[in-house]
Amino acid sequence: MHHLDPYQVDNLLLLIGGNPLPNYVAAQLLTKDRATTKIILVCSADTRDEAARRIERQLKAEDFGSITYCEVEEANPQNIRSQVTQAIQGLSGSIGLHYTGGTKAMSVHAYLALQTKADSRAQYSYLDARRLELQIETGGTPHTIPDIGMRLQSPLTIEVLLKLHDLDHLKQDMKDMPIWAATAQTLAELYTDADRARGWREWCNRTLRNEKDLLPTASLSTVAIKDIPSAAVQASFLVTYPDLTSDDSLIRLAENVGMPVNKRKVHLAKWLDGEWLEHYVFHTLQPLKDNGMLHDLRMTINPDLTKTDFEFDVAGIRGYQLFAFSVSTASPRHLKSKLLEVVVRAEQMGGSEARVALVCCASREDVQKLEHEIATLFRQRQVTRVFGRDDLLDLHDKVANWISNPGQGERL
Repeated sequence: MHHLDPYQVDNLLLLIGGNPLPNYVAAQLLTKDRATTKIILVCSADTRDEAARRIERQLKAEDFGSITYCEVEEANPQNIRSQVTQAIQGLSGSIGLHYTGGTKAMSVHAYLALQTKADSRAQYSYLDARRLELQIETGGTPHTIPDIGMRLQSPLTIEVLLKLHDLDHLKQDMKDMPIWAATAQTLAELYTDADRARGWREWCNRTLRNEKDLLPTASLSTVAIKDIPSAAVQASFLVTYPDLTSDDSLIRLAENVGMPVNKRKVHLAKWLDGEWLEHYVFHTLQPLKDNGMLHDLRMTINPDLTKTDFEFDVAGIRGYQLFAFSVSTASPRHLKSKLLEVVVRAEQMGGSEARVALVCCASREDVQKLEHEIATLFRQRQVTRVFGRDDLLDLHDKVANWISNPGQGERL
């Protein structure tokens, strides 16, 4: 077992880049004492008011007591060395430089400044995103600390990750409980058969839509449970609610889970039309949180943004690694753009360590084609998986294998 104690320092310099997550992780791993370790955020004018401020805010919320700034010109070697030299003047005790973030010039010249002024007390570190390891150099000797996600002083949560990116203002609350899990399971079984899935889709298009738009819940008052084109789905609802009969309206289902029944909200139609798969995925993956493989798991993560819009249908955290799931029952031709967006967004939030999966109802042939296209575009084969209809019923085991084997992007 590798212990971090020998590498935790009295003073920690963090080179700040666009993504605050690696610096937050380094602070969790390398500070000797939250109250007394001095954390120096080495930043540019551009990153000071964005990433650096967010790191400071989160660390202070977790009782890190001493945080200061060292502002540098990120492409000016002389300025970087001068400012870092000034920042370490008078520091007592060990000094750590963590250079996962920042520019290459910041890394090189901050390193040289410490080497010149504090070499005997200095250590240098970075996060190896590919292996999820912490690489440390002390006294010219390299050290590797594995499994660093399991060593954080405070577990990383989806909420904290959003705060680090100033994305914690959400359009709606994140969900941590699926609805109609048994019915979602029944629909997943239905969708493993292409013909039955096609029949469900035709009913949704015919019954739950007005031309292209989904109908508000109030408009479904004339649709009864017995009109659902699957006896198994009908039965799952009736088992869940023994006081209902097959003659009851679909609105009774909405009322039982608190869905708004009015002429504006389309929650019920949306769930039946395809959102059920999101709830199925979440329910299927919940045991991975219960057994500790994932440290957090949330559903419907939709930041309230003014200029752009995105949503992680389901997301989990293992250590400090983000696993983002895009979930869709759409036809294969609509899946590529959905997956591309989540690949980009996941890396923005979770850095190079982030991994992405699409859970869909496509055939194995379409899944393989889509994985190949993504690998060609982004070289993301090692971090991106597509789970199709052949994977739905053993999704738990396949996702667990994917999560627990970093770098394993190949299909099982």
